[in-house]
Amino acid sequence: VWAVASIGYCQGQFFMIKYFVTYGIAIQLSRFDGVVPLAKPRCISWVYSFTDMWKHFDVGLYNFIKTYIYIPVGGSKEGLPRQIFASGLAFIFIYYWHGAREEMFVWCAGNYLMCSLEAVGLVLEQSAIGVKLKSFISAAACLRV
Repeated sequence: VWAVASIGYCQGQFFMIKYFVTYGIAIQLSRFDGVVPLAKPRCISWVYSFTDMWKHFDVGLYNFIKTYIYIPVGGSKEGLPRQIFASGLAFIFIYYWHGAREEMFVWCAGNYLMCSLEAVGLVLEQSAIGVKLKSFISAAACLRV
């Protein structure tokens, strides 16, 4: 299990560094031309939720998806089922955007599942049962859950 987790972590770091260098060069070139670029990717080692990962890793893609897919379909303001549906459409777009290959399907499906679980977890945490359960555990334990 540790070997598989280590390989996954290292692959994520490799991808992040490749992405950081590629977009870092583009950011610098755009600054030379007087264009104010979007924020550079955030290091994935510091991101602890899939939702934050999607918000801060590729800001341009996130803003596009949020503006033209997620919010028009309902987003998070229309309830949990609508939020999960809007996320599904966003990940379908990402799947086709990145080439509609089998490995992209697995990657998008995994990310969609994790983002959906986070959304369900947030609703449960804010429910009466979640608030009661939080009163029995420490603040550190709440962060771990």
